Amino acid sequence: MEVRASGIALVIGILLLGVAIAGSISIATGPKYQAEIGREWLWRARATTDLLDMSKYLNKSLDQLAQFHGNPSWWFAKPDTDFDLIKGNIEEVRNNAVLWSNLTGGSLAYQQAVQNLQEVIIEIVEHLDGAIDWIGKPAWLTAVWILALIFLMIGFLVFYMKD
Repeated sequence: MEVRASGIALVIGILLLGVAIAGSISIATGPKYQAEIGREWLWRARATTDLLDMSKYLNKSLDQLAQFHGNPSWWFAKPDTDFDLIKGNIEEVRNNAVLWSNLTGGSLAYQQAVQNLQEVIIEIVEHLDGAIDWIGKPAWLTAVWILALIFLMIGFLVFYMKD
């Protein structure tokens, strides 16, 4: 009887482990990857000193992030990780970049505008990083990983402690 219980626990553990691995791969290559591309467009916007180029890169970031809404955090959700707020901040920076692009390119005011927007983009990226981290941590997948490990441990313990 103990061998059969051990075998059933091992089979369930292996099946759950397969689901956990498949779920992890799906998350790593799916929505999380799209959000990471959006983050990279923000870094390009941060790297340029041309405000019109900055606004172009910010638009590309918004396009990548369009599919995300609300807060992916299922544990102690904070406004910092809310995709709608993050996208609103990106839109505000983009609008300011377009507005201030009319300043003379080499002027002190233009340079100050670029520097201010670059600093805001850095903060937006930090918030987006927090949201991206939560995309990779869905509650169901965490539960499947835990259950898989529990069933595998029970299966091995019952099998090796049968004497």
